[in-house]
Amino acid sequence: MNTRILLSSLAAIVMVGLCGCGNSQADEAAALEAFKKDARSLNEWGRAMEHETRANPLALVNRMKETMSKLRAMQNDKLPVDLKEAFAAFVEQLGKMQALLAEMGNDPEEIAKKAAADPQFMQRYAEKFKAMKPETRRVSAQLDAVLTSYKVEKLGGMGSF
Repeated sequence: MNTRILLSSLAAIVMVGLCGCGNSQADEAAALEAFKKDARSLNEWGRAMEHETRANPLALVNRMKETMSKLRAMQNDKLPVDLKEAFAAFVEQLGKMQALLAEMGNDPEEIAKKAAADPQFMQRYAEKFKAMKPETRRVSAQLDAVLTSYKVEKLGGMGSF
């Protein structure tokens, strides 16, 4: 009886191995094409928003929220593993930046009050952003390399804050 269970289990393992439990090539190809389309769309939106951010640097906080929402909405569960991992690391790092921006605030009057109450306020945030820069550049460069290998449009320098 134990032999029968062992053989059944072995057959199941072999079938899973033959069928594959990961993404099919067709799934990956479809996911990659959808991701390319999303990347183009995100970049077009980003270019359209650049003038707003230049005119009002504090608009970056709201833009970052929208960017994160758009990035998180990009379907990536069936992407090739290297692209999926690089994209996840990039989104995670930008999420940290978004949290820091949100913590700082985006109301000029509130920021001015905080800075008046604490002369080191702006300096501390500048140092926090500076400390994030190497990791942000690293994950951004890693994603750019993987995007290039799959001929996906780079994501508009969003990691170069």
